[in-house]
Amino acid sequence: YDDLRSEKLTQLLSDTVSSTASLGRQVHGILVLHVDDGLWTGDAVFKRTVIDPLFKEYQVGATATNDLAFLSQHIVKHRDHISIDQNVAIGEMEEVKIPRGTPDDLKLDPYMHTEYRSKLGQINYFQNKTQLQATFRFSRLASAAHSPTVKDLKELNKLIRELKCNPRSEGHTSELQSPCNLVCRLLLE
Repeated sequence: YDDLRSEKLTQLLSDTVSSTASLGRQVHGILVLHVDDGLWTGDAVFKRTVIDPLFKEYQVGATATNDLAFLSQHIVKHRDHISIDQNVAIGEMEEVKIPRGTPDDLKLDPYMHTEYRSKLGQINYFQNKTQLQATFRFSRLASAAHSPTVKDLKELNKLIRELKCNPRSEGHTSELQSPCNLVCRLLLE
């Protein structure tokens, strides 16, 4: 498929139920786009027929190979494995300021409630990808998200501090038989 606008390619990629159109075919590469963030992997055919034309047609900013950031995930391809962490994004997360002397049982005002939900959303992304140790506490804090109190916000801030002090790496995958493994894994999450 030399043409990005190929109707056959669209049909091939759209056949998610039976996948019969792809039977016996070879995958040359995968391109993942999310807003203004992209990740691709593939062979020389894919680079020549898909990536090079895209780079000619569209303005592409910074590019990286083997050590890159994609959707707040730091991804490094080593010789025999791929490592993934979110340490930079976790390090940038800030606690919500609570005025001294605020009673623990006080419901959060609309501004603080919005801040609570925003930080909870960040933690959700992290605990879903690499910070599995935060899953239980995240769930407890999410249960309070409808009407959180200052005590809930203090617990949220405590979890933020703990994540920042001890971020965990997802580890690595050693399944590098195919250049598409990382992208496939990201697509399946």
